Amino acid sequence: MADSAKAGSTLAEAGSNSQEADAEQALSDSTLGTHVEPLSADEEAAFALLRTKARGGSKADQLRYADSLAVRFIRKGRFDSALVYRDKAAALEPSEGRLFEAGEAAYFAYSVAANPQKQAALAAKAQDRYNAVLKKNPERLDAKTHLALTYVSGPTPMQGIALLRQVIAKDPKNQEALYQLGILSMQSAQYDKAVARFQELLKIYPKDTRARFYLGLAYKELGQNDKARQELELVRQTDTDPAVQATVRDYLAELKTN
Repeated sequence: MADSAKAGSTLAEAGSNSQEADAEQALSDSTLGTHVEPLSADEEAAFALLRTKARGGSKADQLRYADSLAVRFIRKGRFDSALVYRDKAAALEPSEGRLFEAGEAAYFAYSVAANPQKQAALAAKAQDRYNAVLKKNPERLDAKTHLALTYVSGPTPMQGIALLRQVIAKDPKNQEALYQLGILSMQSAQYDKAVARFQELLKIYPKDTRARFYLGLAYKELGQNDKARQELELVRQTDTDPAVQATVRDYLAELKTN
């Protein structure tokens, strides 16, 4: 009960009906440019109606309409607005699942925010929600992994790396943690470590084309061009995403000249 009360208090500002519209507008303004799809007039009207319904009625009604708004905003790529209603639901019912949903909304809003100050603010929101989840369930590795990623690009990257290593220690086959450790090795130009991480990941998940792509790039950076071509060619053959295809073609063309 104490944990639930504390988590509810942490999110109290989002649970105030009188502040939801202002909170949503403030977050939308803070991440201007991250909304990938504009709303039509009909959609704006539908959202306005749902907002009104989410502010009144029984707890069950408020939860239902808050969930509906959050899902609709997520489908539109409006994670900042989704966060307002995920937070509302978590304030009304501070369960592990709802706190995690709030953390995810904050995390994805943080991931697409362009302004560094706003990104830092959203990272702090995600950290707050994920830590609330981990107080309830320290074994929630998906929460710990995304929590780690909010730290690695901030002022305390080693805190994030330590969390990722905790995940791997608990679950040596954790796909996302292994992948992110490989990416961090790439970002720090530790290409030999990146190769080891991605090779380890591909032994467990041979169809992970993200890992194979970066394994190819790591080989390229190490000057092992034959291995780089081999891995990138496999990505070209298996990943049908047009953007990935174009990028792989560019790298393969570059490797031909070397």
